[in-house]
Amino acid sequence: MQFVRHLEIHQEEETHPEAPAQHPEAPTQHPEAPAQHPEAPAQHPEAPAPHPEAPVQHAEAPTQHAAQKRVTWSIVYLGMMVGAFFWGGLSDRAGRRQILLISLSVNGFFAFLSSFVQGYSMFLFCRMVSGFGIGGAVPIVFSFFAEVLAREKRGEHLSWLCMFWMIGGIYASAMAWAIIPHYGQTLGGEG
Repeated sequence: MQFVRHLEIHQEEETHPEAPAQHPEAPTQHPEAPAQHPEAPAQHPEAPAPHPEAPVQHAEAPTQHAAQKRVTWSIVYLGMMVGAFFWGGLSDRAGRRQILLISLSVNGFFAFLSSFVQGYSMFLFCRMVSGFGIGGAVPIVFSFFAEVLAREKRGEHLSWLCMFWMIGGIYASAMAWAIIPHYGQTLGGEG
């Protein structure tokens, strides 16, 4: 019976409007202050209030920016996927060396052009065509390299080629981490 009475008291405290909803030592909110969203971080009591004429930040901006970054990165891989099918089949018919030079030229030209375009859609187009050229270069390089290797060392040397390709990717990422935080905004014109 004592247990049932304890449950009744506990339920009464939860539903009673005058009962404190917080721990007794927790800071209370001023009665006239607006209610804070439950997922929003608590503001420091000494922090200044935002200026009434400050520009309003919309929640869609970071999401849209993140989506643009994902599209910018994935469009290159889309071009690579299509380019591998196109250039791979063409290199079997027209010769690997000639098609490798053409696909690398396509990659280089459109990668260079993408640094000068003004619009986002034109930038995406140039990056996709650049990826189309990369898609031809990668499988052709592996096939071309395998043709000139001795049979007993072919697997080892192809593994070395793959490894140095990954080391190059890590090196490029490390250089971006080193350069962009120091020079990224000044090079981008945002001062």
